[in-house]
Amino acid sequence: MMQPPAADMNYCPEFLRGVWWMKDNIANETCVFLESGHWNEAGTEGWKWGFVNWTTGSNWLGSLLLYWKSAATRPQRSWQISADRKWIALGQEDYVYVLGPEDQLVDSKGEAYPFVPGQDLLRITFPEGDPKQGIFYQYMMRRVAQKGANGEVVKTAAYQDLLERVQRPAVDGCCYNLFLCNISDEQYPLVYDALDDHQLLIPGPEELPKEILDLIANEPGWPSYK
Repeated sequence: MMQPPAADMNYCPEFLRGVWWMKDNIANETCVFLESGHWNEAGTEGWKWGFVNWTTGSNWLGSLLLYWKSAATRPQRSWQISADRKWIALGQEDYVYVLGPEDQLVDSKGEAYPFVPGQDLLRITFPEGDPKQGIFYQYMMRRVAQKGANGEVVKTAAYQDLLERVQRPAVDGCCYNLFLCNISDEQYPLVYDALDDHQLLIPGPEELPKEILDLIANEPGWPSYK
C-alpha cells in the first residue's frame, strides 16, 4: 500500500470534519473520524476504511468486530455527496442525511426530537435502498469534537452527552458481555444506555491499495498520490 500525503485531509468537506459519535448505534461501534478518509478535490466523493480511525467497544464482541473489519473490509468509495449536500450515499441501502434548520425530527411517540443543525447527522438504512419500504435502521451521528482555528481541540455540547453515557453503570451480561440472556426484560433497555468507557482504536493514515490508487489516477479531480 502507498501512503497518500497528509494534505489529502484538507479536501474533506468542512461539515464532516471532526470526531463523530454514533449515538444509539446497536452495533458495538462508538466514534468515527471521517476526515481521515480520502476525498476528491471537490469534496464530493471519498474513500473510508472501517478498520482504521473507527472505534469499537473493548469487550469480546467489540474485539471480534474489529478483527472482522481488519479481515473483511477494504477502503470503499462509499461517501458520495449529493449536489445539494443534504444526502450522503454509503452504498445501495445506507445513507446519511444532513440535518438543517428547516428539518424536523419526531420520535416514535410523535414528540419532537432535538438536534443541532451543523453538528448532528441522521444515519438511515432503507430496505433495498427504497424509502417507500420504510426505515430498516437509523441512529444519530453527533459531532463531539473538532479542530479549532489554531489546531486546538474544540469539544461540542454533544461531548458532555457522550461523557455522561460512558459514566453510567453497565449491565453485566455473561461470557465477557457477549451474551445478555441473563438480563431481565425490565433491565434490558439499560444495555443500550451505558457505553463502554474503553474503546479499541487502530489510528493512523488510511493507506489506499494500489488498485484504488490506479483507479482514481485516471479520474479528474483527485489528488496526485506519487
